[in-house]
Amino acid sequence: MDVGMQSIKVDMKAAENAPDKPVVGTTGSTFLQPDVGNSDTDGVKGAPFGGPAPANVESEVSASWPRRMWHSLQTYGKNVRKRPLIMLGPPIIIFCICVALGVWGVEAGAKQWERDERGRVQSTGIEWAASFKLSLDKTFTPLSTLSIFIKRKHNWTTFSTEFPLIMQEMLPTIDAGTIQELQVAPLGHVDAIYQIVPWPTSPPGTIDIFANPALRGGALTTIEQKRLVINGPLKLVGGAYFGAIVRIPIFIQNTTYEETFGTKYRPPVPTNCTGMPCWNEATKEKFWGFVTALVSLDGLKNGTDPRLDALKAKNLKYRMTRPYTSTELNRTGDAFTFAASPDWPSDSAVSITITVSNAVWMLYLEP
Repeated sequence: MDVGMQSIKVDMKAAENAPDKPVVGTTGSTFLQPDVGNSDTDGVKGAPFGGPAPANVESEVSASWPRRMWHSLQTYGKNVRKRPLIMLGPPIIIFCICVALGVWGVEAGAKQWERDERGRVQSTGIEWAASFKLSLDKTFTPLSTLSIFIKRKHNWTTFSTEFPLIMQEMLPTIDAGTIQELQVAPLGHVDAIYQIVPWPTSPPGTIDIFANPALRGGALTTIEQKRLVINGPLKLVGGAYFGAIVRIPIFIQNTTYEETFGTKYRPPVPTNCTGMPCWNEATKEKFWGFVTALVSLDGLKNGTDPRLDALKAKNLKYRMTRPYTSTELNRTGDAFTFAASPDWPSDSAVSITITVSNAVWMLYLEP
């Protein structure tokens, strides 16, 4: 018992001589000598027990951060030099994947926006084309009515006296914003004109359609097709007006080649059209003449037509074209442009086809 006590005393004296180190007793017990000069809370040497570190110690700790950072960078650099694929490969791959996903997302969003925008423009164009076609369809009714009157009374002398009265009865049903003028042309000679909207200047007098090179081709096409045909848009006779010519050919059956239909023209056929399609010897069917509507498109050409307001309201660039005819020699581009905004749509613009009888027109739109 005395020996044990003496061992404990010896161990305690050793601990006093070395207060910062743990002391192991002879019996295996471990003793820790508290050091009043070290804080267990902040771990900074020299601070009072449980108190804050002195200011000079805090500055030393703060100054050590740049050195630690520099040391970390040096270590990372050494690792990169030793193992470049392992250290740089994964970050580069991840970076490339992120960039690729970002680019794909931007492109996908841009393409979707473009599809939505084209769909909106396409919808606007289809609605506008349908409205425009409807306005042209209004020319059919008065022409059909006149052709019925002529087939019933195909003597020109009789019909010419009744023509003004017929037009007065029909006038309330005719859209003045569509038809500028109605004409009757027995054997291809324009002998009767009824102006619904007066021209700014006096139009030319009697016209021989088949003797006019600019009109003959369309006239023969109308006779051959035996249906309503639209020619143009083009410059009308005299070159002062721009519009479309809408014609219906009229045929009289069970007649003779010599039939004059009460006209003064000899031979009693259109100019330079003595056989087919003006006269069919086998069926005894003869071409009587045309009823024609002149549709003014000057407003469409110069951009003042109210029908264009719907496109302008949506800030759309527009262009309308038609195919060139065989008689048009001075050509610019692959189609004749008869209406366009100051800035034309590009080649990637939305395109809408407008079909009215034989006429096929194209409308191009772009925001």
